[in-house]
Amino acid sequence: MAQIRDQAVVLSRLDYSETSQVLVLMTREHGKVRAIAKGIRRSTKKRFAVGIDLLEVGTMVATMRDDGTGNLANISEWTQNASLGGLRDELFRLNGALYVAELTTQLTADHDPHPELFDALIAVLNALVEASEPIGPVVWFQFRMLVAIGSLPRFDACVRCENPDDLTHFSSREGGMICRSCVPSTMETRPVTRATIASLQARGPSLSRPGDVPHAGSPEITDTRQPDNVGDAPPDQGRATATAPSSPGGQAPADSPGDPAAGPSPFTGPFRLLDYHISHLMGRQPRLAAKIVPSIRRPSG
Repeated sequence: MAQIRDQAVVLSRLDYSETSQVLVLMTREHGKVRAIAKGIRRSTKKRFAVGIDLLEVGTMVATMRDDGTGNLANISEWTQNASLGGLRDELFRLNGALYVAELTTQLTADHDPHPELFDALIAVLNALVEASEPIGPVVWFQFRMLVAIGSLPRFDACVRCENPDDLTHFSSREGGMICRSCVPSTMETRPVTRATIASLQARGPSLSRPGDVPHAGSPEITDTRQPDNVGDAPPDQGRATATAPSSPGGQAPADSPGDPAAGPSPFTGPFRLLDYHISHLMGRQPRLAAKIVPSIRRPSG
């Protein structure tokens, strides 16, 4: 048995019995930890206890077994550092935060430390608290997550033949862009617009490095290129709403057009493509993926 003290973010919670909670937490020095907080919801005459909240940031003291049995850690102390209440002021902020929490839960292994990913998680949650649109911070975190787990795709050339030109498709199975010549011999592909490719090539290097989370009006958001929802799909390819990954041998949908009345985001295409890749890594699409783009494209007023 080992006692640890670490910073943590609550990724998911489940009320257990009348007074306890089972939690999945991302910690800075010990990676993802599954734990039980016994009696955390027990109220007294002097104190009303509501337990530990979802997406709460705190410092925990816990006892963990080091025998690899996978038993739950036992939390003996929890000190709240931040509640991030602003995430609940707007539904799109909460959707963005829950999306990145699900990615963290599904794409990281238990007890595998990623301090840089923990810092990125804290940064994106803080950015979402005051975000006017969540898609920029979410795309930034998608990049940070893929870098941390070693699964960032290649966007600068065809992964099959190294050709930097005539890139028309993306393959999650192959790990990056596919040129027109290699598409027929590639089992799984997804058509990608020229605008999305240009956006990924331009923003990819900066977004994949630690730094400030992009927000509306930041240099990473501002884009003078043709928006992704203008008709520039690869020749002879239709454009449909992004869905869960197709089965091997099938063609996945292209980037979907945006709603011109609501105003396009230059991050829509990159989000859909990275979400498609993440869906392949997870084996399913993240539950809130469909909420991210519509939530930031609603008409004002």
